[in-house]
Formats: sequence, C-alpha cells, structure tokens
Amino acid sequence: MRPVHATFDDRFKLLEEFAEKYGHASPAQKNLPAQFHCLGFWCTHLRVSMDEYKAGERVRVRSQTHSCSFTTLATGAPISG
Repeated sequence: MRPVHATFDDRFKLLEEFAEKYGHASPAQKNLPAQFHCLGFWCTHLRVSMDEYKAGERVRVRSQTHSCSFTTLATGAPISG
C-alpha cells in the first residue's frame, strides 16, 4: 500500500477506532499495530501544541513530514488524505 498524508479528520477517526479497540485514546509512540503506528507521534504533537498554546506561547503549525498508511478497522480500506 502506498503511504498517504492523512488529514486531521482521518487521524482523529483512526484515534476513535483505536480508543474503541483498546479502551483509551493515548497510544504509545512505539510498538503499535501497523494500522495505528503514526498515532503516538500525532497525539504527542497535538498535546505539546496545546500545552504551548495554553502557556501563551505562539504555536507554529508544523508540517508533519512523515507519511503513514492508514486503514479503517471495519473494512481494512485505505484512508486517503
């Protein structure tokens, strides 16, 4: 499968699937099943950005340079971004 750049909504949907399967929405950055392997980095990035925002720091939207292949749990179909 060719890697795709996922949108925020794609990753959020995948996080919802992760939470439904594992009972929490805090994926690790390592040792995740293939369909969830980028969620740990993505969630950490969001948390750090929100902490910076709450602290009154200027938050720069950073481009994520890595590509991830996402599939839905229900169908196994790729999520295109």
